[in-house]
Amino acid sequence: MKKSLLALTFAFFAFPAGAWAWSFEVSGYDWRPYVGVGVQGSIATVEVQVPQGWNLNRATAFGGIFDFAVGVKHERVRLELNYFGRASLNDPVSWTLIRVVSASAESGVLANIYYDWVSAGFFSMYVGAGAGLSRWSQSTSYVYLLAPHHYERDGTDLVWNILTGMSFTIADTVSLDFGMGYQRTLGIDFRGVNFKMGLRYTF
Repeated sequence: MKKSLLALTFAFFAFPAGAWAWSFEVSGYDWRPYVGVGVQGSIATVEVQVPQGWNLNRATAFGGIFDFAVGVKHERVRLELNYFGRASLNDPVSWTLIRVVSASAESGVLANIYYDWVSAGFFSMYVGAGAGLSRWSQSTSYVYLLAPHHYERDGTDLVWNILTGMSFTIADTVSLDFGMGYQRTLGIDFRGVNFKMGLRYTF
């Protein structure tokens, strides 16, 4: 798994050069490379395994995500590699009522495809989906029989998402994106709805 994640990371950084060469030498300017950055808020449920006493199973978690993307666009289609990092914490109700605090972190690479099902001048609406690999970790502290306990776990697993949103062209090469998506990470069983705002620069 670690070798696969390393290979995906290498491909992520090598992709802009390949996309540039493809767009200008092979496809006759039809494919245009782009880069993008974004921030996201996340409302999710995540698996929490308490080793002693009762089993919490799942907890609601709130988090933040940043992402960096490189891709190529052809008419209404975009092909993209997206690197993301996420941090989240379970809800305050769990802290107060059952005295469990669980924090999780995740980073990974997704290969996404988007399609502009509405395209009208400076405005478009898109749908998309993608899959990749994610490296995650979780740290949980809890109280059982008045004694504090702590455990940590981590793993590398498959991550996938489905996406929808809208894009506004605010300059010749700059677009502002608003979107939302559903993301699932196996292993930690993260299931989240993400709300995104981002900027995209097309060469």
